[in-house]
Amino acid sequence: MPVGCSYTPRKPSRITARWTATLRKRGCARLLVRLIADVSPLIHSRQNAMLNDLNLLTWIIACGGWLVAMFLAWLGFAERKATQEADFLLKTVAYFEDGTQKRSIGIALIEGLLGKKAKHIGVLLPLLTNQFVYLLLHPDVKASAHEERNLVRIFQLIAATPRLPENHHYCWCEAGDAIYRRLEGEKSGLLISEPTLRLWQKKLGHD
Repeated sequence: MPVGCSYTPRKPSRITARWTATLRKRGCARLLVRLIADVSPLIHSRQNAMLNDLNLLTWIIACGGWLVAMFLAWLGFAERKATQEADFLLKTVAYFEDGTQKRSIGIALIEGLLGKKAKHIGVLLPLLTNQFVYLLLHPDVKASAHEERNLVRIFQLIAATPRLPENHHYCWCEAGDAIYRRLEGEKSGLLISEPTLRLWQKKLGHD
């Protein structure tokens, strides 16, 4: 450029400026499209992970609801069963209040209870011991073959109790004391032969 001359750049024409702006816009659009294409899988992956977490949470809540419902149903069943067993025990005890025949029915019910579950032994064994002492020593007991059979069945239930001296010492002592008093000459109650009494004494471990 000659010395002293100045260069003044020409302004782009309107057409050139318009095309330049268009290219710039298209370049930005391509960049935006490429960015969206790159980010979309990440967005979808994150959405799928969130859906999976939501499904897992829903499944956990549903299982928790089922577990709570099952527990409440079991609790209601256990309460009803305990109530029925308590009522049955009360009815069983009532059979021993009067008469030979009712006593026989009560013994049969106790035989059934102890044959299924031993958890009632703490309630039933004192009842059986009381009946044993009553039949063996009480003067109001009327002798009969049926009542003697009741006494034998009661003794068998008492003697069959596991670890009787250790776990039910009071009942063990009461039964042994009643047998001892009969062997010493007390005549009230049902008449039981001396050999039978000594056999019972030996089975209980009082010999």
